[in-house]
Amino acid sequence: MTAASSKWEAPIELLKRAAPKAPCQLYTAIQAEHDRATLVRSHLERLWTIYRPYATKHFYDQFPLHTQDRFWEMYLAAALLQRDFKLSRLTDNAPDVGLTLDCGQKVWFEAVAPGPGVPGAPDSVPPLEPMTGRVSIARQFPEEQILLRLTQALREKRRQRARQMRGRLVGLRDAYVIAINVGGIPEAWWGAQIPTILKALFPIGHMTVSFDLESRVSSRIGWSSRPQIEKSGGGAVATTLFANPRGRGVSAVLYSTTHLGRLAHDAPVEPGSDFVLVHNPFATVPLRRGFVGGVEEWEAEESGDGFMVVRPHASRDNKPSQKGA
Repeated sequence: MTAASSKWEAPIELLKRAAPKAPCQLYTAIQAEHDRATLVRSHLERLWTIYRPYATKHFYDQFPLHTQDRFWEMYLAAALLQRDFKLSRLTDNAPDVGLTLDCGQKVWFEAVAPGPGVPGAPDSVPPLEPMTGRVSIARQFPEEQILLRLTQALREKRRQRARQMRGRLVGLRDAYVIAINVGGIPEAWWGAQIPTILKALFPIGHMTVSFDLESRVSSRIGWSSRPQIEKSGGGAVATTLFANPRGRGVSAVLYSTTHLGRLAHDAPVEPGSDFVLVHNPFATVPLRRGFVGGVEEWEAEESGDGFMVVRPHASRDNKPSQKGA
């Protein structure tokens, strides 16, 4: 989110515009003349009325070209505004969303919405196969490909934070949250035992179940360890950003699975209802639990045997707090 130009005023409507050149497929789909697309456009315009005072010409111009990315930025800002946070107007190259708490603590949100990767590339997430009649094709869930997309996005945003710090746009004592949305990655939004983002931040592999051979009763349910993912072309990518101090500059990761398709319902979508906030136990500037309010939170701590124990922090019913991060 960049500072709104004094010479440019955001239009009242987001989608009422001249036909853009080379729009993305998603933008073309929501402009179709059918009931579901009409609902999506209606809900988008509702979000736009909330976000419009903070929009820039760059955001407006880019919306038809990178619709899911810009939708995620608008959805994130709307979720924070509806929780009574006061957003800052930002300069060019600053993080997408910024706010200052009553105590003076600055909190930055850097938004990113990774896609599936280059079509056909070995480590990209393959598209969903269309159903043929009533027959669907079963396939293995592409978990490792999804995790590679997540870890790459996290790396890019950490590098961006370093550039913003060199430019003095972000301070050493500012809280910094990477807000990552997977709505544009096939199957990444499907439910699992735990949020997929945890497996990109901690060395969590597959679920394991131990059985007592005599009683045939399960004695322990846990998770295997996976500190890295092997790439098809060689090399490996670590999945331990929050399991050691090297990622201490990131206070937390805010995770979302929402997609524009969620707007194709009569009832308006509540921005932020899908949020998952994962706290960094090694953060230089940690966020207080319950800071955002009304979202699912996860945290980790060291156990007696040296392992990180990731567990949910109950905050679904909490109200956001602006007293301190």
